[in-house]
This record gives sequence, structure tokens and C-alpha cells, in this order.
Amino acid sequence: MENYHREDVKYIKEYIPEAERIYSSLKDMDDEAYRVNNTVNRNVLGRGIRANYDEALAFGFWGMGGYTSSPDAVTLDFMDRLGYRKNAGCMSVVNTSNIAVDSLLGVKYVTSVHGINGLKVIQSIPMSSCNKMRVYSNPYALPMAFKYNTVVDESKIMLSDENNPFEYVNKLYSVLLGKEVEIFIPFEYTVTSNCGEEIKYDIEVPEGRFAVYGNIPWNTEFQGEINVNDKYKSGYAKWISPTVFYIPTKIGATDCHVTLSVTDPNNSIDIKDNAEQFYGVDLEVLKEAAEILRAGDADNIQIQNGEVSIDVCGDDGESLLISIPYDQGWTVELNGNEITPDTIDGALYSIKLNTGDNHINMKYHVKYGGIGFACSILGLLLCFISYVVDRRRKA
Repeated sequence: MENYHREDVKYIKEYIPEAERIYSSLKDMDDEAYRVNNTVNRNVLGRGIRANYDEALAFGFWGMGGYTSSPDAVTLDFMDRLGYRKNAGCMSVVNTSNIAVDSLLGVKYVTSVHGINGLKVIQSIPMSSCNKMRVYSNPYALPMAFKYNTVVDESKIMLSDENNPFEYVNKLYSVLLGKEVEIFIPFEYTVTSNCGEEIKYDIEVPEGRFAVYGNIPWNTEFQGEINVNDKYKSGYAKWISPTVFYIPTKIGATDCHVTLSVTDPNNSIDIKDNAEQFYGVDLEVLKEAAEILRAGDADNIQIQNGEVSIDVCGDDGESLLISIPYDQGWTVELNGNEITPDTIDGALYSIKLNTGDNHINMKYHVKYGGIGFACSILGLLLCFISYVVDRRRKA
């Protein structure tokens, strides 16, 4: 009891019914296929560091995070390239909303305790009384399946990993739009250092409408903390800390700042030389990109647990991106014929469309399910034989 008791039981008792109310309200309000990025969960205290990522499982929605001991490495690696850090090989650290990434992956709603530039608060769903969590709609969210013009004739579209999630996202959008596009714009910044114990970044924000983000790659974990524009603090460069973080700013602000420090006096800041990244999502560019890609929305999208049905009218050279992570358990049929679909960077399904009507059906089969079932039956049989043999010996 000393090791495993909870001291925040009162908070959890308040949080659960409030969370149930909020996520139930979303279901009642919108019955389309979409994802929710819940940046708030039951363990919201403590500098934003937590390992509680199963809210989607608890409250019945499709989320961006999850915690399981046997995750799909494809999904974890893809999320890591997008800026949602892979930690311990079993979870993606999703403590904020990267609006450009979330839009691409069909995140239509975000729960947060602070506003994020570009998102719109839903006034009809009251704020949570226990932690000030609110629901925001994402006007740039893409559908779970949409058409795009195939620009390369390859079975797999692979994007280089430059250890820069912002440029990676730019390349991803460029592939889908068929032209070079900068969703993320790099910002200029100046650095003030204090003997390895504290570094301050003063960031210049150009004129325009931006959602500002930062990423400070480290060599080794040093038990750090970031003060983000004096709006919030977060653990950094440590166990289950994020990499990309949101920097709250007002639309039209000309500057912001981030201070990185160590919390362990025995450590010092150990970041990669000149590798800091401060970028802003150009909301006007994101809006234009979303409008173009939404124009290719599939005619009918039905996504259930383990089964997907999509109807779409295609033209020559078009493909359909489906916002479902690649997994060997999926079988895919196009107009009744089983096919081997392409992928975007080995992570998301991409299906070349026929001219005219296309009906796509996907079904999930648990990998090695038949072998597992047979082994279970064999194990039970061996247990029964062992029991019979033991009884006869005693007799």
C-alpha cells in the first residue's frame, strides 16, 4: 500500500465523470469517422510528464496516444518522425497538439487546458470543472480517407528522416499536394547561455497567423525542464518527456521565448550543437492545403473495429490515402479483388484507384491467430493428459 497507493483519488473521482460527459457530448454531436487528440488525461499534474495514454480506450474514442507493452513499431516510428516522441518502445508521447500533424491524421477535436492557435473552442460543451479542460474543433482536419494525385510511380513512397519533424511534415504534405509546400516556416532566434545550467531562446515571430512550436534535440537525457513563454512548464530531455512542444502565443505576436534548464544539480544541459528547431505552422498555408485535399474526400467512409468500407470515384493517376497505420493483419480488396496496397513512407495505406467507381474493403485478421488458437488447444489437451496420468499414478 505504501508503494502503490494513490494520493489523487479525489481528483480522479472528479475527473472521470467530467471526461465521460465531454467525450459523450462529442459522440452525440458528431457521428463521422474522426480522431480526438486528448492532451489532457487523469494524471494531468506534474509538469506535463505522464504515462497515462489510454484515455481513448477508457472513454471510447479514437485517440492519438496509447500505452501497450506490445505496440506496432510501424506506428510508433511514424509518430516519432512526425514529432510525437517514441519512448521506451511502448508509447508515443502526446502531450500537445501539433496542428499540422493532427490535421493530416484526421484529428477533428482536441481537448486542452489552453488554446492552440488555429483551433476553435466549442462553446456548447462546457469546460471541465476539475481541470479547466475544454474541447476545441480543428477546422483544418482532413477526412480519414481522401484522394491525391500520385506523383511518383513507386510501390512505396519513402521520405528521408532528417531528424527534423517539421521538415518531414513539409515533405509529407508536398507529396500529397504534388508540389513543394511549407506548412512549417523556420523562425529566427537568439541564444543566451548560462554555463550549461540554463539556456534562453528568444524567438522572432514574423507577421502572419502562426501556431508556434519548438524542438531541442538532446544527446543524452539530463533531467531538464522548459519554461515555455511563461505560459507553462514541462519536463524535457528525460523519461517520457516530449520532443516537439507547443509555444502559446497570441496571433500577431512578434516574439516569444523558451528557457531550458536542468533540475538535477549533478547534470548539465547536453543538446546537439546548433540543432535547435523553432517553427511556426502557417495557418493560411495549412488552410489552403486542407481545402485542396478535402476536395478529394471519399464518397462514403465506414470504419468499424476491424473492418473498413470506402466508396470513391477515381480518375487516372489518383490514389486514395487511408489514415490507418500499416499492419500485416489487414487484407485489402479493391472492387472484390484482393490487392497489395502502396504505403506512404511505410506507414499509411495508399491505394491506386481505377477510373470510375472504386469500392474498397479492408478486414483485420489477428496475426498468427490460427496458430495461437491451435497452441492453446494443444496446451489444454496436454494439461488434461497430465491430469489423467497423475490420477492414474495416484490410484
